[in-house]
Amino acid sequence: WPAATDLTIHANQYALRVDLKGAPARKGTRGRLLFIDGLPPRDQLDRSNVRGVTFMAAGSPDFACDDPAASIEIVMQSSDDWWMPIGRVPLSDIGREWKTFSRVTTEPKHAAAMVNALNVWLILNAAKPVRGSLYLDAVGLMVR
Repeated sequence: WPAATDLTIHANQYALRVDLKGAPARKGTRGRLLFIDGLPPRDQLDRSNVRGVTFMAAGSPDFACDDPAASIEIVMQSSDDWWMPIGRVPLSDIGREWKTFSRVTTEPKHAAAMVNALNVWLILNAAKPVRGSLYLDAVGLMVR
């Protein structure tokens, strides 16, 4: 989906605006909202202490989805465990005002694999179209 940084949606700072325009096009489609590649260097971040992801989200005035089970799935990848689902944020929890969402892994095998963490994905899961724009900001790692 079209995405751009926008200075008008979060007071005096840039945020990411993802224009969903009726996504998904097909029933049951998953789509990447955000992909963060290149975590901080190992001398700046002890990746073995990473446990999850945090971010702020808000919806545009016309943000809506007819699928009550629609969500943003948070996934981390590691060379030790390639696909590590960390958690989900229901789209119904995202309103017009900025809200912080944090998800921490409860899987011991995922916690052990964080030492070789590579990237973070935010993935839209929806069986029915999503309208409007989703705003994202302050995406970061949860570290113990």
